[in-house]
Amino acid sequence: MNTQEFLTTILPRQGHYISAELRTKGEQRFWIHTVFQTVDELAAHCADTARKGAMYHACASYNDDAYDRFVVGDKGVRTQHNALWCRSFWMDIDVRDDGKSYPTLAAAAAAAKEFCQRIGMPKPLAVDSGSGLHLYWPMTEDVPVDQWRVYAGKLKGLAIACGFKADPTRTADQASVLRPVGTFNTKYDTP
Repeated sequence: MNTQEFLTTILPRQGHYISAELRTKGEQRFWIHTVFQTVDELAAHCADTARKGAMYHACASYNDDAYDRFVVGDKGVRTQHNALWCRSFWMDIDVRDDGKSYPTLAAAAAAAKEFCQRIGMPKPLAVDSGSGLHLYWPMTEDVPVDQWRVYAGKLKGLAIACGFKADPTRTADQASVLRPVGTFNTKYDTP
């Protein structure tokens, strides 16, 4: 699956789309947001800039106001308030030896499989994030964020109740960003 196919599968069919690049200047880290009118434009941008830095996609789509107010680096573009639609649920599972995460990718994948079986969720679309897994459950229809947030909150609660070590801040946050297929995790010496 390439970047365009992936984003078309998980993103809503309406609204505006946002890429987020995490940049570093000295000790300072900051986001550069770019707003797109189509998923194809977002996918092309992600593919073109993947090796320059940490590239992410916003998991929701955003209203017209986000596009009209676009300013490079504007933190007000990708907010919960501006999010409009979602077409998937997602989870971020970290792999690191810290006791709060899974020690290996295999352990994370096994735990994800067990979690899905336990709560009756279908098999997710799994993406190797370079330091863990991003799991997606695409839907057939776009869902307004207010409705999405109710069910995402329940998914988050189930993960906590089952002891599944998903990042709780990502699971129920419609303004989340995750790394798209076809890009690289540049936080390490070898992307």
